[in-house]
Amino acid sequence: MKSGAINHFPQVVIHRGRRALWNPISRQPLVNRPEERVRLRFIDFLTLDCRWPLSRISIEQPLGQA
Repeated sequence: MKSGAINHFPQVVIHRGRRALWNPISRQPLVNRPEERVRLRFIDFLTLDCRWPLSRISIEQPLGQA
C-alpha cells in the first residue's frame, strides 16, 4: 500500500537569502533537512487529505530543565 503523503511537498520560502521550508504550525521557516521534509509532508497529508485542523496538531516541544 502506497502512502497518501507521497504526493505532498512542503512549501519552500526564501529566508535570509536561502531556501527554507515553511512550517504552517509554528509559522516559521525551517532548515531544509530530510526529517523536516518528512514531517511537513505528513502534516500536509493530515490537513489536506484527512481534513485534520492545524489547531489540533502540535510540533515537538522542548523538555524543561530538571
